[in-house]
Amino acid sequence: MRNSLIQYALALVFSCVLWFSVVLYQDYNYTLKIPVHYTNVPSTLKLTSALPEEIELNIRGNGNSILLPSLGFTDTIHVNLAEKISSGKIEFHKLIKKNNSLKQLEIVSMYPDTFSFSFIEKIEKKVPIISNIKMKFEEGYNIHNQKFYPDSVTLFGGPEELENINHWETEIKELELQNKIGEITVNLNKNNNINIIPDQTVLKYNASKYIEVTTLKKVEVINLPFNKTLRVFPENIAIKFAIPIDEYENFENSKIKVFLDYLKISPNYKFLVPEIQIDNPKYKYFHLSPSKLSYVITSY
Repeated sequence: MRNSLIQYALALVFSCVLWFSVVLYQDYNYTLKIPVHYTNVPSTLKLTSALPEEIELNIRGNGNSILLPSLGFTDTIHVNLAEKISSGKIEFHKLIKKNNSLKQLEIVSMYPDTFSFSFIEKIEKKVPIISNIKMKFEEGYNIHNQKFYPDSVTLFGGPEELENINHWETEIKELELQNKIGEITVNLNKNNNINIIPDQTVLKYNASKYIEVTTLKKVEVINLPFNKTLRVFPENIAIKFAIPIDEYENFENSKIKVFLDYLKISPNYKFLVPEIQIDNPKYKYFHLSPSKLSYVITSY
Protein backbone atom coordinates (compact mmCIF):
# COMPACT_ATOMS: atom_id res chain seq x y z
CA MET A 1 0.00 0.00 0.00
CA ARG A 2 2.79 2.36 0.92
CA ASN A 3 4.68 1.60 -2.32
CA SER A 4 1.53 2.28 -4.30
CA LEU A 5 1.17 5.75 -2.72
CA ILE A 6 4.80 6.60 -3.45
CA GLN A 7 4.40 5.46 -7.07
CA TYR A 8 1.21 7.54 -7.39
CA ALA A 9 2.91 10.62 -5.96
CA LEU A 10 5.88 10.24 -8.29
CA ALA A 11 3.58 9.80 -11.26
CA LEU A 12 1.65 12.95 -10.27
CA VAL A 13 4.83 15.00 -9.91
CA PHE A 14 6.12 13.73 -13.26
CA SER A 15 2.80 14.58 -14.92
CA CYS A 16 2.89 18.12 -13.49
CA VAL A 17 6.49 18.65 -14.62
CA LEU A 18 5.65 17.35 -18.08
CA TRP A 19 2.54 19.55 -18.32
CA PHE A 20 4.44 22.59 -17.08
CA SER A 21 7.23 21.95 -19.62
CA VAL A 22 4.72 21.75 -22.46
CA VAL A 23 3.03 24.97 -21.31
CA LEU A 24 6.31 26.85 -21.02
CA TYR A 25 7.40 25.97 -24.54
CA GLN A 26 4.18 26.99 -26.25
CA ASP A 27 3.95 30.48 -27.80
CA TYR A 28 1.62 33.14 -26.33
CA ASN A 29 0.59 36.73 -26.88
CA TYR A 30 0.54 38.85 -23.74
CA THR A 31 -0.07 42.55 -22.95
CA LEU A 32 2.27 44.26 -20.48
CA LYS A 33 1.85 47.67 -18.89
CA ILE A 34 5.22 49.19 -18.01
CA PRO A 35 5.31 52.21 -15.63
CA VAL A 36 7.24 55.31 -16.72
CA HIS A 37 9.17 57.54 -14.30
CA TYR A 38 10.30 61.04 -15.34
CA THR A 39 13.34 62.77 -13.86
CA ASN A 40 14.87 66.25 -14.18
CA VAL A 41 11.57 67.96 -15.00
CA PRO A 42 12.49 71.68 -15.47
CA SER A 43 10.96 73.73 -12.67
CA THR A 44 10.67 76.87 -14.83
CA LEU A 45 8.69 75.15 -17.59
CA LYS A 46 5.17 73.75 -17.74
CA LEU A 47 4.03 70.89 -19.94
CA THR A 48 1.18 71.71 -22.30
CA SER A 49 -0.16 68.15 -22.03
CA ALA A 50 0.18 65.25 -19.59
CA LEU A 51 2.95 62.72 -20.14
CA PRO A 52 2.13 58.99 -20.42
CA GLU A 53 2.31 57.26 -17.05
CA GLU A 54 2.76 53.81 -18.61
CA ILE A 55 3.58 52.05 -21.87
CA GLU A 56 1.43 49.23 -23.17
CA LEU A 57 3.41 46.42 -24.83
CA ASN A 58 1.92 43.55 -26.80
CA ILE A 59 4.58 40.81 -26.61
CA ARG A 60 4.90 37.33 -28.09
CA GLY A 61 7.01 34.41 -26.92
CA ASN A 62 6.99 31.01 -25.29
CA GLY A 63 5.81 30.63 -21.74
CA ASN A 64 9.37 30.46 -20.48
CA SER A 65 10.31 33.89 -21.89
CA ILE A 66 7.17 35.76 -20.82
CA LEU A 67 6.67 34.14 -17.41
CA LEU A 68 8.60 36.69 -15.35
CA PRO A 69 7.29 39.78 -17.21
CA SER A 70 3.73 38.50 -16.84
CA LEU A 71 4.28 38.22 -13.08
CA GLY A 72 5.38 41.86 -12.91
CA PHE A 73 9.15 41.33 -12.89
CA THR A 74 9.95 44.21 -15.24
CA ASP A 75 11.93 47.39 -14.74
CA THR A 76 10.36 50.85 -14.75
CA ILE A 77 11.20 52.97 -17.81
CA HIS A 78 13.16 56.05 -16.69
CA VAL A 79 13.02 59.19 -18.84
CA ASN A 80 15.42 62.08 -18.30
CA LEU A 81 13.14 64.86 -19.49
CA ALA A 82 15.88 67.50 -19.57
CA GLU A 83 17.58 65.52 -22.35
CA LYS A 84 14.38 65.43 -24.44
CA ILE A 85 13.51 69.16 -24.44
CA SER A 86 15.45 70.02 -27.58
CA SER A 87 13.81 67.28 -29.67
CA GLY A 88 10.39 67.58 -28.05
CA LYS A 89 9.74 63.85 -28.26
CA ILE A 90 10.26 60.66 -26.25
CA GLU A 91 11.11 57.58 -28.33
CA PHE A 92 9.92 54.80 -26.08
CA HIS A 93 10.90 52.05 -28.54
CA LYS A 94 14.57 53.02 -28.09
CA LEU A 95 14.24 53.10 -24.29
CA ILE A 96 12.69 49.62 -24.33
CA LYS A 97 15.72 48.23 -26.17
CA LYS A 98 18.00 49.57 -23.43
CA ASN A 99 15.92 48.04 -20.63
CA ASN A 100 17.54 44.80 -19.39
CA SER A 101 14.25 43.13 -18.44
CA LEU A 102 12.51 43.97 -21.73
CA LYS A 103 15.09 43.98 -24.53
CA GLN A 104 14.97 40.17 -24.98
CA LEU A 105 11.21 40.13 -25.59
CA GLU A 106 9.60 39.92 -29.01
CA ILE A 107 7.48 43.07 -29.12
CA VAL A 108 4.54 42.90 -31.54
CA SER A 109 3.25 46.43 -30.87
CA MET A 110 3.74 49.28 -28.44
CA TYR A 111 1.63 52.25 -27.35
CA PRO A 112 2.81 54.91 -27.36
CA ASP A 113 5.79 54.22 -29.57
CA THR A 114 6.85 57.86 -29.68
CA PHE A 115 5.33 60.74 -27.71
CA SER A 116 5.69 64.40 -28.70
CA PHE A 117 5.44 67.12 -26.06
CA SER A 118 6.00 70.84 -25.60
CA PHE A 119 6.61 73.31 -22.80
CA ILE A 120 5.60 76.86 -22.07
CA GLU A 121 7.47 79.21 -19.76
CA LYS A 122 6.00 79.46 -16.27
CA ILE A 123 5.26 82.94 -14.99
CA GLU A 124 5.46 84.20 -11.43
CA LYS A 125 2.67 86.02 -9.61
CA LYS A 126 2.45 87.29 -6.03
CA VAL A 127 -1.01 87.41 -4.45
CA PRO A 128 -2.38 88.01 -0.93
CA ILE A 129 -3.59 85.20 1.32
CA ILE A 130 -7.31 85.04 2.17
CA SER A 131 -8.39 83.24 5.32
CA ASN A 132 -10.88 80.37 5.47
CA ILE A 133 -10.21 79.87 9.17
CA LYS A 134 -13.12 80.22 11.58
CA MET A 135 -12.01 80.74 15.17
CA LYS A 136 -14.36 80.27 18.10
CA PHE A 137 -13.68 81.50 21.61
CA GLU A 138 -15.64 81.45 24.83
CA GLU A 139 -18.89 83.41 24.81
CA GLY A 140 -18.44 87.16 24.65
CA TYR A 141 -15.04 87.02 22.90
CA ASN A 142 -14.28 87.55 19.24
CA ILE A 143 -11.34 88.22 16.94
CA HIS A 144 -9.82 91.65 17.51
CA ASN A 145 -6.75 91.42 15.26
CA GLN A 146 -5.44 88.73 12.94
CA LYS A 147 -2.59 88.73 10.44
CA PHE A 148 -0.75 86.19 8.31
CA TYR A 149 3.04 85.86 8.33
CA PRO A 150 3.78 85.85 5.42
CA ASP A 151 0.62 87.54 4.16
CA SER A 152 1.18 86.64 0.49
CA VAL A 153 2.33 83.73 -1.67
CA THR A 154 4.22 83.42 -4.92
CA LEU A 155 2.54 81.33 -7.61
CA PHE A 156 4.32 79.65 -10.53
CA GLY A 157 2.25 78.38 -13.43
CA GLY A 158 1.06 78.90 -16.97
CA PRO A 159 -0.13 82.39 -18.00
CA GLU A 160 -3.71 81.23 -18.58
CA GLU A 161 -3.91 79.53 -15.19
CA LEU A 162 -2.68 82.58 -13.25
CA GLU A 163 -4.42 85.29 -15.26
CA ASN A 164 -7.60 85.47 -13.16
CA ILE A 165 -6.10 84.60 -9.78
CA ASN A 166 -5.99 87.66 -7.50
CA HIS A 167 -5.66 85.92 -4.12
CA TRP A 168 -4.95 82.51 -2.62
CA GLU A 169 -7.07 80.88 0.07
CA THR A 170 -6.14 78.83 3.10
CA GLU A 171 -7.63 75.45 3.83
CA ILE A 172 -11.09 75.48 5.41
CA LYS A 173 -10.84 74.88 9.13
CA GLU A 174 -12.88 75.55 12.26
CA LEU A 175 -10.99 75.93 15.52
CA GLU A 176 -12.15 76.22 19.11
CA LEU A 177 -9.40 78.14 20.89
CA GLN A 178 -8.77 78.59 24.59
CA ASN A 179 -5.97 81.14 24.33
CA LYS A 180 -7.03 84.71 23.55
CA ILE A 181 -3.61 85.50 22.05
CA GLY A 182 -1.66 83.03 19.97
CA GLU A 183 -0.58 81.76 16.59
CA ILE A 184 -1.40 78.73 14.44
CA THR A 185 0.21 77.21 11.36
CA VAL A 186 -2.21 77.07 8.44
CA ASN A 187 -1.95 75.04 5.23
CA LEU A 188 -2.72 76.75 1.94
CA ASN A 189 -4.94 75.19 -0.69
CA LYS A 190 -3.11 72.97 -3.17
CA ASN A 191 -3.33 72.91 -6.95
CA ASN A 192 -1.74 70.23 -9.12
CA ASN A 193 -1.04 72.69 -11.93
CA ILE A 194 0.36 75.57 -9.87
CA ASN A 195 3.42 75.68 -7.63
CA ILE A 196 2.80 77.61 -4.41
CA ILE A 197 5.63 79.08 -2.32
CA PRO A 198 5.32 78.85 0.61
CA ASP A 199 2.61 76.21 1.09
CA GLN A 200 1.98 77.23 4.72
CA THR A 201 1.58 80.44 6.67
CA VAL A 202 1.33 81.44 10.32
CA LEU A 203 -1.83 83.17 11.54
CA LYS A 204 -1.26 85.38 14.60
CA TYR A 205 -4.44 86.41 16.38
CA ASN A 206 -5.70 88.43 19.29
CA ALA A 207 -9.21 88.00 20.72
CA SER A 208 -10.97 90.61 22.82
CA LYS A 209 -14.06 90.89 24.96
CA TYR A 210 -16.95 92.17 22.83
CA ILE A 211 -19.99 94.11 23.95
CA GLU A 212 -23.26 94.87 22.21
CA VAL A 213 -24.08 98.46 21.21
CA THR A 214 -26.89 100.06 19.21
CA THR A 215 -26.85 103.28 17.23
CA LEU A 216 -29.51 105.18 15.26
CA LYS A 217 -28.64 106.39 11.75
CA LYS A 218 -30.48 108.37 9.07
CA VAL A 219 -30.79 106.59 5.72
CA GLU A 220 -29.02 108.42 2.87
CA VAL A 221 -29.76 108.08 -0.85
CA ILE A 222 -26.94 108.12 -3.40
CA ASN A 223 -26.95 108.40 -7.21
CA LEU A 224 -30.37 110.06 -7.15
CA PRO A 225 -31.28 111.85 -10.45
CA PHE A 226 -31.84 115.60 -10.14
CA ASN A 227 -35.51 115.26 -11.15
CA LYS A 228 -36.33 112.54 -8.63
CA THR A 229 -37.05 112.35 -4.93
CA LEU A 230 -37.01 109.20 -2.82
CA ARG A 231 -38.52 108.99 0.63
CA VAL A 232 -38.13 105.98 2.89
CA PHE A 233 -40.16 104.94 5.91
CA PRO A 234 -38.82 105.09 8.53
CA GLU A 235 -36.04 107.61 7.81
CA ASN A 236 -33.88 106.38 10.69
CA ILE A 237 -32.95 102.80 11.51
CA ALA A 238 -31.30 101.15 14.49
CA ILE A 239 -28.08 99.19 13.90
CA LYS A 240 -26.79 96.69 16.40
CA PHE A 241 -23.07 95.93 16.61
CA ALA A 242 -20.70 93.78 18.62
CA ILE A 243 -17.53 95.81 19.24
CA PRO A 244 -14.33 95.29 21.28
CA ILE A 245 -14.80 96.65 24.77
CA ASP A 246 -11.72 98.87 24.43
CA GLU A 247 -13.25 100.48 21.30
CA TYR A 248 -16.37 101.64 23.12
CA GLU A 249 -15.16 105.19 23.82
CA ASN A 250 -14.46 105.78 20.12
CA PHE A 251 -17.68 104.24 18.87
CA GLU A 252 -19.68 107.49 18.78
CA ASN A 253 -16.99 109.12 16.62
CA SER A 254 -16.83 106.26 14.12
CA LYS A 255 -18.07 106.73 10.56
CA ILE A 256 -21.07 104.51 9.97
CA LYS A 257 -23.12 105.15 6.86
CA VAL A 258 -26.52 103.66 6.02
CA PHE A 259 -27.54 104.25 2.41
CA LEU A 260 -29.62 103.23 -0.58
CA ASP A 261 -28.20 103.28 -4.10
CA TYR A 262 -30.85 104.53 -6.51
CA LEU A 263 -29.14 102.77 -9.43
CA LYS A 264 -29.77 99.40 -7.79
CA ILE A 265 -33.51 99.90 -7.30
CA SER A 266 -35.83 97.90 -9.54
CA PRO A 267 -39.44 98.97 -10.19
CA ASN A 268 -40.51 95.53 -9.00
CA TYR A 269 -39.11 96.03 -5.51
CA LYS A 270 -41.80 96.22 -2.80
CA PHE A 271 -39.24 97.04 -0.14
CA LEU A 272 -35.67 98.32 -0.04
CA VAL A 273 -32.79 96.82 1.95
CA PRO A 274 -30.23 99.43 2.99
CA GLU A 275 -26.47 98.94 2.75
CA ILE A 276 -24.02 99.71 5.55
CA GLN A 277 -20.53 101.18 5.30
CA ILE A 278 -18.30 100.93 8.38
CA ASP A 279 -14.86 102.48 8.76
CA ASN A 280 -13.73 100.10 11.50
CA PRO A 281 -13.35 96.41 10.49
CA LYS A 282 -13.39 95.40 14.16
CA TYR A 283 -17.09 96.23 14.41
CA LYS A 284 -19.26 93.16 13.82
CA TYR A 285 -22.58 94.36 12.42
CA PHE A 286 -25.31 91.78 12.92
CA HIS A 287 -28.77 93.38 13.00
CA LEU A 288 -30.84 96.15 11.39
CA SER A 289 -34.19 97.32 12.72
CA PRO A 290 -36.16 97.50 10.55
CA SER A 291 -34.29 95.44 7.97
CA LYS A 292 -36.62 96.46 5.09
CA LEU A 293 -37.88 99.94 4.25
CA SER A 294 -41.02 101.13 2.49
CA TYR A 295 -40.40 103.86 -0.08
CA VAL A 296 -41.96 106.35 -2.46
CA ILE A 297 -40.31 107.76 -5.60
CA THR A 298 -41.65 110.95 -7.18
CA SER A 299 -40.65 112.84 -10.31
CA TYR A 300 -40.83 116.59 -10.94
